[in-house]
Amino acid sequence: MLINRLVTALVIAAASTASAVGAVPAAWATPTENYRDSGSDSFTTSKVCSDPIRVDSTWSIVIHTFYDAAGTATRLAFTGTTRISYTDLANGNTYAPNSSGPGTINLSTGQTWVRGSNAAVFSNDGVLMSTSGRIIYSADGSIISITGKQRSVCAALGTGDYGG
Repeated sequence: MLINRLVTALVIAAASTASAVGAVPAAWATPTENYRDSGSDSFTTSKVCSDPIRVDSTWSIVIHTFYDAAGTATRLAFTGTTRISYTDLANGNTYAPNSSGPGTINLSTGQTWVRGSNAAVFSNDGVLMSTSGRIIYSADGSIISITGKQRSVCAALGTGDYGG
């Protein structure tokens, strides 16, 4: 996908960063019924926090496509359930923030709006956060604005952010 495997495994964040025009999977923009997807993923990474962490996720989502009068897809809305948990493999701590979405992708501008709680958001500085509020992403996946509460996933696990 467009950014590292962690974000792609977390469906709402993946849909947000795939918002660049032309980067949205073709199945999401076809003039058929709503696109449904579900699955799970689990992996370990040493590139997010100071300690290695395991990321477990499950999702069941629906992508709704909206069209203008000419039949051109203009926006996507994604809803559903995403569950994400992080486990620090050094100290055993687990953090499982809420990740309720929903979001909208404007297909003409590539901007994405995500509302509610989201368990996997990378700040423009590369810090993995959980959020509760609203985030607006640009077409390239960078954050234009963020409101509400943010919490570092690494701090919640009792470890530091990745030191490189």
